[in-house]
Amino acid sequence: MKTEAAKIAAIFVGLIISAALQDATPALWGAKIPFLLAFACTAGLSAALAAGFMADALGFAPFGCSTIFFAAASMLLRSWRVPRAAAIPPLAFCHVVWCSVCGAEVELPAAPFAAVLLALPTGFAYAAAVPFVRRLAGIDHRHATEEDRA
Repeated sequence: MKTEAAKIAAIFVGLIISAALQDATPALWGAKIPFLLAFACTAGLSAALAAGFMADALGFAPFGCSTIFFAAASMLLRSWRVPRAAAIPPLAFCHVVWCSVCGAEVELPAAPFAAVLLALPTGFAYAAAVPFVRRLAGIDHRHATEEDRA
């Protein structure tokens, strides 16, 4: 059984890798591949808050804008029980629009639609990778036996 420290380390490493990938990719029509948004959608609320702060630090929006959006998206996805890969493209569109409302300089109308196009492969990549990483880190409790829970 994995310890809580290993789970926290796996989330931290995932956050750093997602932030590095998002920062390293070039922008297409003012939008970047939403690695941090996908990470926030697949992880819990605390990881969504951390991803939001990281996106605010790396991004173009005012501080707190992405944090509020990522936290709200994480809570809504948990309560609606929506497949995460299907939710990432519309959330990418909403995130760019939300950032423009908050005061970020966004290339409208191209940036929200570019965000959707860039989010499509990202959502499917995360849908394929997250179950594997969760089993590696011991986060997936559905396959745990009674001995592991004790």
